[in-house]
This record gives sequence, structure tokens and C-alpha cells, in this order.
Amino acid sequence: MTDESLLPEISSLAIRDSPARAGDSASSPPDLDVSVALDHAEAVVRKWENGTGEQMVWEISSEDAQDYLLAVDSLQALLGDGDGGPDAARIQEVLRIAQGRLKSEFKHLLAIHTECVDPSWLPESFSAPSFSSNPDPSDEDGSSTNPDGVSTEQQSMREQSFIIDLLPPAIVADLSDIARRMANMDHSRDCIDAYILVRKGVLEDSMFLLGVERLSSEDVQKMEWKVLEPRMKKCLKAMKVSFKVLFASERFLSDEVFAVDLEESDTCFAEMANDAALEVLDMIRVFATPDKPEKLFRLLDMYETLKELLPEIELAFQGQVCSRVRQEAADVLDILSGAARETFVGVKNAIETSLSTQPVVNGAVHPLTRYLMNYLSFLSEYMDTMKELFGHQESANGEAGVAGGDETSEAAGAGEDENEVGALRSPLVPVLMEILEALMRHTDENARLYKDTVLSTIFLMNNTHYIVQKAKHAGIQFVIGDSWLRRHSSLVRYHAMNYQRVAWGKIFSYLRDEGIRGPGYNISKEILKERFKNFNAAFEEIHRTQAGWVVSDGLRDELRVLISDKLIPAYRSFLGRYRVHLEGMRHSERYLKYSVEDLENLINNLFVGAAHGSMSRRRSITGGG
Repeated sequence: MTDESLLPEISSLAIRDSPARAGDSASSPPDLDVSVALDHAEAVVRKWENGTGEQMVWEISSEDAQDYLLAVDSLQALLGDGDGGPDAARIQEVLRIAQGRLKSEFKHLLAIHTECVDPSWLPESFSAPSFSSNPDPSDEDGSSTNPDGVSTEQQSMREQSFIIDLLPPAIVADLSDIARRMANMDHSRDCIDAYILVRKGVLEDSMFLLGVERLSSEDVQKMEWKVLEPRMKKCLKAMKVSFKVLFASERFLSDEVFAVDLEESDTCFAEMANDAALEVLDMIRVFATPDKPEKLFRLLDMYETLKELLPEIELAFQGQVCSRVRQEAADVLDILSGAARETFVGVKNAIETSLSTQPVVNGAVHPLTRYLMNYLSFLSEYMDTMKELFGHQESANGEAGVAGGDETSEAAGAGEDENEVGALRSPLVPVLMEILEALMRHTDENARLYKDTVLSTIFLMNNTHYIVQKAKHAGIQFVIGDSWLRRHSSLVRYHAMNYQRVAWGKIFSYLRDEGIRGPGYNISKEILKERFKNFNAAFEEIHRTQAGWVVSDGLRDELRVLISDKLIPAYRSFLGRYRVHLEGMRHSERYLKYSVEDLENLINNLFVGAAHGSMSRRRSITGGG
């Protein structure tokens, strides 16, 4: 009976059995059982007050820790409903000592086992097995659910977020044991204050490592894009890691530590994490301003990410004490939505204010045309989000109407694909149409910069063709509709035919029969020589000039075929009729300069983007060289 290892068992048995034996006259007196239990519990508590007071119970052994908790349980059971009998004052004094010890133990456990989480590895590890959202309850590493089971909220958080162990599971269990006893003594606030003090500091350090910073709108407005974009990417990473991992893990931890009262967990988590969450959201808000077109994609990334995170924010920051965070997240999402819409609408103004003073060399695709169509091509990856941001236009009778004016109405009424017609109902359509039409006007204005009308036509053809081809493959064809594409494809053909007429019209006049035959239908060799000479000179001038011009891939061969199909048959016929009248004459090679094959080869050398030296490499028709 004097063996100290048996005292906890005796104490617990005394407490457990004393009510059952209260009416049993044959049993030992109840006061004796209470006295034994009280003596033992007090001995355990005062052992750590005197002599070993500087040591921490939970550092010595788990057995000592369990003995201490049993002693506290015994004292609380002895105190009963607050009466405690003649020993009440003594019990309360010992509990006061125990309360101080448990508070110190709680703070010490937190302090020595808490480490700052380096968030740099987290984004790449979201899919790692260590982030399993539904741990096996049979795991032996201590990370299984607690004996009371996992709450619905905790299970949902596990499934939605990437929960990491911020503290060793065994330490979490110890902290929860202590917090439960402190709650029974009405001293939960001591644990909450200690918990907030330690965990808030660690969370702030993690936010710092993530790059969360305080910025003003003025700071952002002064940043050049090469500085702003990396900051926005860093902000995007901070959003994902903080809400998906850090805050979710902190919430899960506080719920485990304060499992005895989840309202206390709400309070603890709110006081620890609300400020950090609001700081992240404030950083997003500062970046969420309309700006240059290139900023749109980062705004859309932020919008999509925050929207995706909203359920996790709702889950982690639940309860009235966290309502400000939830509301701020919803507000920032609206601000991002507005900033993205305004930035996209502003693309039209950016086009209209982009003025060129010099024509593009060799009639190539204008840099703005290339930039904008690649911009829209990249934007197609966000098309569902863009439609969401611009909503759906409703007609007066409450049914979905078709936006975009006559063209989209025509598309909807002409038996277009059902998916396309559905896309045309979005108010995004007129905005996108206005941007494309602004680009077409910009193209027309730049074409006027050319002094050479033929090169101006090449420029119009190149740019219109590029716009149409990019629109077909940019994922926006179902937004703008086939009608727009057909009309502008016809415009490309119109420019091609106009080019042929303006650039090659005169050369055909040298292949006319009129005026070659004189009186008596005799062939005038002088006129014939003049015709061949003028044809050769005109062709050489065209080739010399246009060999260096640029025509877009996919259009170059079509344009060469268009030239060949008309010029080659006319030249072949003219050459076949009149070559015999010049062959054998002195210097006939000056006039019969090109064979049909020569012309075909030279036409195939047009539009190579640089002067071509093949004019001299020809086969002589006359056999003279």
C-alpha cells in the first residue's frame, strides 16, 4: 500500500467507488477514501512545486505527465459541484497550484515544439502523399483521428485543403489534454493567450517568408510592369499557400488542441489568424486595380484562385468571430472581377491611342496586330471566366438575349452552331467585337502611311489574314461567330485581288495584240521588241521591289498562285505567237529574255523578305547563254 506506483490507481478507485459505497455500512468510511485520494493528488501536485519545480513534467516522462493529469482529475472530482466539504479550501489551493503548472507546461510544450514553416516548398508539394486529405485512422504515427472522432468540419477541411502537421501529433494530444483540464478549471483563457502568443508569431514569420507585404495603391501605380508582374505572381503564390495550407492547418490544429470547446477554438483561431488573413487579402486588393492590358492575365489568375479558395476560407474562418475575413474575401473577389472587366474594356482605348508614325517595313504584320491577336489567343484559356465576369445579358422579357448587334443577331438567326449561339448571348461579345474593330481601324490607319499603294495593299492583306487566322485558332471563334470570320476572310480575298489589279495590271498591257500588226497585217518588229522590252522591264521592277516584301505564311503560296494563274498563260500565249518573229535577230536575247519556266521560278521567289539574286540565273530562250 505504500508503493507510490500504486497511489494513482488507489486514488482513482477511491473516487470512482466512493459514491457506490456511501450506503454500505460494511465498507470503509467514505471520508477515509476521500482523504487518501486527496493526499495522493496533493502529493503529486506539490512534488512538481517543490524540489523539481524548475523541471517540466512533460519533459520527464509520459508516465509522470499522466500521473499529474490523474491528480488534477482527482482533485476536480473531489471538489465535485463546488462544495468539496471541509477540504474544499485545501482542494482549491492545490488546484490553483496545478493550474499554474499546467499553464507553464502548455506554454513550454508550444514553445519548444513550434517551428516556422518554410512555405517555399509547399506549392510544389500540394500533391505529395504527406498532404493526404483523408488519413487512415489506423496509422501508427500519431496522426490519426482523436479518440472522440473527427468532426464533420475537420473532415471537410481535410478533403478541401492540404493539412500539414504544424506540431508533432503526440504533442497536440498533450496540449489538448492540458487544455481540457484548464477548461474544467475555468482557465481556458490562459491556454488561449499562450497559444495565440506563440502561434501568431510563427504565422507572421511564415507570411514574411511568403512575401506578404504592406503596399499602397500609390506604390503599385509607380511600379513598372517588369517589377509589378513578379510581385503579383508572388502575391498569387501567397494566396494559395496561406489559405490552402497555412490557415487551414492552423485551424485544424486549434480545433484539435481546443477540441473540448470549439467556440474557444473559434476565438483562438480568430485572434491568431484574422490579422494575417486580412493582410493577405489587403495585398490582393492593392493589386486589384485596372491597368495596362498585360495586367489582365494576372488579375484573372488572382480572381480564379481566390474564387477557388472561397470554400476553404469559409471553412477555416467560420463563426461570427471570423466573419470579417469571409466578407473581405468576398469583397476582394468582386474588386478583382471589376478590375479585370475594366482592364479588358480598356484594351480598345489602348489600341486607339497607339499611334504609328512610320509604316512597317516590307508590309509585314504590325507589331500591335501580332501582340493583340496573341493576347486574345492567350485570353481564350480564360474564356469561361471572362464570360462569367461579364455575365449574361437578359432581354426585356427576362429571356437571354443576343448581344453584339446585327452581326451576332445574324449569326444566331442563320442556323449557327448551338454552342456558338449560346456564346453570342454573353455581353462579352460586343466588347470583344469593339476591340477587333478598333484593331481593324488601326490597320487601315497604318496602311495610309505607305507611299506605295501596292505595298499598302500587301500590308492590309497581311494584317487582315493574320487577324482572321489567329481568331480561328485562338478559341474566340465561338464568341465572335462565323459571320465575322467569313466577312473578314472575304476581305483578305478582296485585298489579294486588289493587289493583283494594282501591282500587275499594267504589265498585261504589254501582252496585248493590238498595234503589233501594221498595214497588210505585217508584224511590226519594232513594236514587238518594244512590247517585250517593256514587259521585261516591268516584270524586273516588280520582282526587284516585291522580292523583299513580306507575305504571311499560308498566304504567300496562294498569292503566288494567283499571280501565276493569270500571268503565265498570258505570257505563254504571247510568247508562242511572236517569238518566231524575233528569234535569229541580232541581240534577240534582250527581248526574248525569259522563258515561261523562268517567270514561274521568279514568281516563286517573290515575298521572301529580302532581295533575291536569282534574276540573273535564268535559262535563255534563244540558247545564247
